[in-house]
Amino acid sequence: MNCTKYVNTLEKLKVRLLRVRSEKVSIIHHYNARPHTSLETLTALDRLGLRTLPHPLYSPDLAPRDFFLFPKLKDYLRGNRYETDEDVKNAVLSTRLLTSSLTASNWSSIGGGSVSNGTVNMLKNDVSPGAK
Repeated sequence: MNCTKYVNTLEKLKVRLLRVRSEKVSIIHHYNARPHTSLETLTALDRLGLRTLPHPLYSPDLAPRDFFLFPKLKDYLRGNRYETDEDVKNAVLSTRLLTSSLTASNWSSIGGGSVSNGTVNMLKNDVSPGAK
């Protein structure tokens, strides 16, 4: 994906966010990929009023390989409305993806490939990436 295509995706995302989350602040996770850091993208983010959460330069607690986990959570949460952040957290923690037996070593048995223990612990314990 190049920055022009990424900007087009951001524009479509903004339209959808206005439709489904008009009263909420949305934050987009970014890492240091070129489409995320280009001047064209940064200008578009500012123009669209989209906030970003940069990926820490070195974060053993949240590895890029773990991002396959979030689409699975999204599928589980799809179609539900949550009033508070706490409601979302409770819904995420109630998924079978985050049972007390979930570890990096057994994640693949439920179809997930590899996941770091840091991400599992972050989701279970509400710990931010990189926090001590």
